[in-house]
Amino acid sequence: QGSAFVLQDKVRLKYFVIEWTALENNFALNGGSFTLRGAISELMTRNNVITGNSGQQGGGFELNGDIDRFYVLRTNFSFNSATSGGAISAQNKMRQKLVIIVDQVNFSNNIG
Repeated sequence: QGSAFVLQDKVRLKYFVIEWTALENNFALNGGSFTLRGAISELMTRNNVITGNSGQQGGGFELNGDIDRFYVLRTNFSFNSATSGGAISAQNKMRQKLVIIVDQVNFSNNIG
């Protein structure tokens, strides 16, 4: 689960920011880089390179928690692979009111 980072079910956060980070060539059964299952009011990835990661769900991110807003800003997703969601996979535990804001993002050569 999440070779770079795992946030389990019982964790509760108001904000979680991933910024100026390179997440490359990670592999995990679930999210290649991140498996996020806890509760997060606002999740943001900004100015990141997320490339060459693989996982069964979500090559870059497996979102399977209670998240209200997901900001994806100035981030490059490339060459990520997964059975479901090459770059990002949002699973069934997500709130129906989830808002995803995407700005200046490059998705290239992702498989899933």
